[in-house]
Amino acid sequence: MSDILQQCISDYQVWSPISASKAQQARRVFPGGDTRMSAHYPPYPLFMERGEGARMIDADGHELIDFMNNFTALIHGHANPQIVEAVQSQIARGSAFAAPTDNQIELGELIRTRVPSVEQLRFTASGTEATLMAIRCARAFTGRNKIMKMEGGYHGSYEMAEVSLVPHPKHSGSLSAPVAVPIDNSHSESMFEDVVVCPYNEPEAARGLIRMHAEDLAAIIIEPVQGSMGMVAATAEFLQLLREESEQAGILLIFDEVITLRNGFGGMQQSLGITPDLTAMGKIIGGGLPVGAIGGREDLLRVFHPDERRPV
Repeated sequence: MSDILQQCISDYQVWSPISASKAQQARRVFPGGDTRMSAHYPPYPLFMERGEGARMIDADGHELIDFMNNFTALIHGHANPQIVEAVQSQIARGSAFAAPTDNQIELGELIRTRVPSVEQLRFTASGTEATLMAIRCARAFTGRNKIMKMEGGYHGSYEMAEVSLVPHPKHSGSLSAPVAVPIDNSHSESMFEDVVVCPYNEPEAARGLIRMHAEDLAAIIIEPVQGSMGMVAATAEFLQLLREESEQAGILLIFDEVITLRNGFGGMQQSLGITPDLTAMGKIIGGGLPVGAIGGREDLLRVFHPDERRPV
């Protein structure tokens, strides 16, 4: 470790003694001291006490400008008065029911009017669950097993979504046919057989892979702007090719708009004029609260219908 880096760490520890103490306490309860690896950084993350608009106040009383806004989920900022009022009003009426409610319909209708691909939808507990249910919907509808995802793409915290998330060049194979690479040791080997990894923003490579696996592919899932790669936008040419090739082969195109839904009134699909078959949404639809949704064509969402013989 360089002298400069060591001095920076020492200064940080002097600057944040309360966070340092809380980090030690947290490590007794959580592995590494946190329950969210993406929010961790050494020697320890700052502990936050409260947020106000674009600022956070940490345990040591420092006021910090928040450029993350919970990974962009809080587009209204921290403790937005209207959201606080809405949450307080609802919590006084009850937090959750094993029954439908009017506000489900109200939010569902609002999303339908805004997002071009959404004829019907189902709410989930997270964006991760939304992409998972989109994949299950595609498999149930098509009767196929394989899924194509983009190399470096993140679609949540489950096995298939994290395949080739951070592929090492030594293990990722060729550009024309990348190899499915695990992110850690928790993946089952059999799962890799059902994932086709596609290089991002490489139209001709994508065309070849889609046609090679067309008979087995249930869906292609993609973020219109790939967040885990540093917010790299897919080209219109690439997305249009995926739309055309998937239609021709009877493959469902899934847009993961958990991040990009906030890019415009109707998400990236409206901005680009490219409509997927299914769309996954996350916390943005709930004012930053833990919620998500899968939306798409009515005939696709029919797989969730309780009147079906074996609904998803």
